[in-house]
Amino acid sequence: GMSFFTSVINQILYAEKHNWKPWVHFKASPRSVVYDRWAHGYSNVTLLNTKSDYSISIDNDERIAGPPDKLNDQDVIEPARELRGNGIWESYFQPINEFDPQKSACESGLSVVQMPDDAVMSILLEAPWAVRAWRYDDVSPRVWKIDEYESGKDFFEPMRRRGHEIVQKHFRFQPFLVARADEVNPVPSGEVCLSVHMRNGQKKGKYRKRVGPKVFSPYLEEFVMAGGKRIYIATDSSRALQFAFKNFPSNVTSLIRTQGDQVVRTSKEW
Repeated sequence: GMSFFTSVINQILYAEKHNWKPWVHFKASPRSVVYDRWAHGYSNVTLLNTKSDYSISIDNDERIAGPPDKLNDQDVIEPARELRGNGIWESYFQPINEFDPQKSACESGLSVVQMPDDAVMSILLEAPWAVRAWRYDDVSPRVWKIDEYESGKDFFEPMRRRGHEIVQKHFRFQPFLVARADEVNPVPSGEVCLSVHMRNGQKKGKYRKRVGPKVFSPYLEEFVMAGGKRIYIATDSSRALQFAFKNFPSNVTSLIRTQGDQVVRTSKEW
């Protein structure tokens, strides 16, 4: 969620704010939570005819990433520039727009600037226009003003709307993933499927807590009472699924579909 959605959405918002065209490339690093050497390999991405004549740094007054700065001594076109790894993004998603720097050979040169890790984090923690899924440990009090709203729903609503607009505009799954999802959980046109992420693993952060599977039951029952006929549960826990099928009402469990026995990252503790 953080890597593929919150972080990418905020960087796209940053690009639009400063009138730059966004392009997604995740570094291949053993420390990355999304890099898998077996799935993503060791191939690199080559950018054609680009310039590294801009940089991004933290604005000391605002404490967030400032606009890209022009570097006067770097105005040189590089015929080929390699970025480590295949970028990871296109293993799951289609390109976020028509721009492809691997094919966009331009005589005048394209300026490509990469967002440093500290700049990405500064947006999440300090930018008033950023989206956030929950309260992160170090988020600034000047942007986390939930007490000024009547409810958490009202506080999150503008962020959810911005996030929804970006996802609708830029996020498109690769066709093979859509086809696989349709195989596992076919939903006829016009029908509604309630998708549930029943995470049972430890959630890091002092403002977060684990939500046990029994908390989901009344919401699923309400869905069924309202006429819902399809429920899909994604989870990191075999034990959560076992609890659901053993303890949830039969009119709920009879409608549940899952990913089957292949639960990713499950643990004896979860």
